[in-house]
Order: sequence, then C-alpha cells, then structure tokens
Amino acid sequence: MTRLGIFLFLILALAGDVRVAGAQCDLRTEMGRAASLIERTRGPVEKSGSGDARDLLRAASTRLREAQDRARRGDTESACRLAGVSQSLSRKAAEVARPGGGPPRVATDVERMLRATDQVLSDAGSRLPRQGAKEGRNLLRSARNQQNEAWAAFQGGRPRLAVKLTLMARESAGRALRPGEGVYIPDQRSTAQEMEQTERFLNETRRVLGSSGKQKRDPALMSQAERLQEQARHHLSRGRSGLALSLTRESRVAARRALGQAEANPGPEDVNAFLDSTQDLVERLHPRAEEARNGQALERLERARSLLSEARQARDDGRWRDAFGATRAASGLALDASEMLGREEEE
Repeated sequence: MTRLGIFLFLILALAGDVRVAGAQCDLRTEMGRAASLIERTRGPVEKSGSGDARDLLRAASTRLREAQDRARRGDTESACRLAGVSQSLSRKAAEVARPGGGPPRVATDVERMLRATDQVLSDAGSRLPRQGAKEGRNLLRSARNQQNEAWAAFQGGRPRLAVKLTLMARESAGRALRPGEGVYIPDQRSTAQEMEQTERFLNETRRVLGSSGKQKRDPALMSQAERLQEQARHHLSRGRSGLALSLTRESRVAARRALGQAEANPGPEDVNAFLDSTQDLVERLHPRAEEARNGQALERLERARSLLSEARQARDDGRWRDAFGATRAASGLALDASEMLGREEEE
C-alpha cells in the first residue's frame, strides 16, 4: 500500500466526520463547490506532472459522481458527505501539485484521527443512559474493542488497518446513539408493518418468477431473500425490532435483484442499495454475536466485513458486477450468522 493510497483512504475518513457529527448542508451549494474545485484544480495538477496529484483529483471526481447518484436517489445526507469528500480531495490535489508539496504525512494524520475517535467514544459513553438501552451499550462496547484494535494496528505500523478499525468504531458509536438502534428501541408495530410490505413483495416476486418462462432469473437470490425474511420474523418475535428491520429490508433488496435477469450487469443503484443494507445488517448482528460469544457467527461476520471492503473498492473502480458479487457473498455470510444465533436461542 503506497503512502498515497493510505492517504486517499484517510482523507475520505476525515471528510466523513461530517456524517459522525450529523451536520446538515446545502446540497446544491456543496455539489457546485465540489465541481468548481475540480475544474479549478485540473490545470495546475496537469501542469505539475504529479501522478499523486492526478490520483487525488481522479478520486475527487469519482466521489462527486457518487454524490450526484445519491442525490438522485434522495439520499441527501450521503450526497452531502460525498461532496465534502470530493472537495477535500481536490484541495489536497492542489496542495500536492504545488512545488515542494510532496506526499502527505500519514502517521501524524492517522494518530490525530485515532485521538478524535477516542473523543467520539467518550462523548457517546456520557450520553448513554445508565439503565436500559441494552443494544446501545452492546454497540458501544463493540466500538471500544474496535478502537483498541485500531491503536494496536497503528502502533504496529499498520496505518491502513488502523484507519479502517477506527472508522468502524465511530460507526458503532454513532449507531449506539441513533434513534431506532441504540438508545431507542424501534416500534414493533411499524417494523411489523414494513415486514408485511416485504411479504407482499415476496409473494409478487414469486408469482413473477413462476410465470417468467424462458427468461433467465436468479432463483438462488430469491431463496436468500426468503431466508432473510424468515430471520426477520424470528428476531421480531423476540423483541429485536431494529435487527428485524435490517433483515426485512435486506430481503427486499435481494428479491428486487432476483427479478432482474441473471446475466444482466448490476448498476450503481443495485450495488449501492445492496451495500448499504448488507453493511447495516452486519453491524447490527455483530453485537448480538459478541454477546452470545458465538465464535462461528463472529467469524462469518468478520469475513462479511472483509468482503464488503472488497465490494466498496470494486464499486469505486467501476466494477459493478464484482462489487455486487462480493456484497451478495457478504449478505450470505450475515444470513448464516443470523441463523446460527437463532438456532442457539432455540436449543
């Protein structure tokens, strides 16, 4: 991993602090600013002849395209975050392109990021109530474990792994405080209503698949969708509305893709929807597996996380079929983990 590669990952993470803080933005303004920065920076970057600066500017353009895609889908929060990432990358490209700019100082920036995460975890701990909020405490415990691993990786000379782990810790801490996930238990009635929508969608999908004739479909993915919905019913019956909600949404995403032709290349919308729902499912299952001390389930969830990282890289490279395949495999591993935890409860 080159120093520039580590920095690219780091600058995305630092810009992602906007999401952790929950800040709002004027989407039109931020998108315009990102596009303007790219255009203003392009000339100096090309004139400098710096390969590092060109890579940074190329990454800025990619993030802006992703922001535009998220905006079209109505995901304003993600679009704002990605527009901010694009601006950060453009500014760094301009800095590197200047004479004597050179590559970024990785170690100092990673350490600064780790210390910022320490503060995020401290703040999250002070905001959790002393009683109740069991899911929130489990998520915060997971976040602290991830942060300890991040510091160990940094001190062991593995900055890229440290960045990944500290980002995971921030995400877990944010989820611990997010309404409907940590402090607040989602309303079972609204979850049940959404599951009913999934049931109707699955029934319609089965009908269409049964009458599709010679048109190629994806029955294996439909089977996965049905298993996910079955797990959603299991967890809802035990009062885990948040986890049931993740499972039923993952079921719908899988079923929608099962309706598409098996040989058709998945596009950005397919991949992004599947990535988001699978990441959500994996992060919800992890505290459950830790609490149950189920080594097999934890192993599958770690493999799922690794596959999701591969999927995101493939997506960023424009390899949509590879990204979808890796996400599908990660979803299957998360489903296996959920079923293992369910069997353990029934024994």
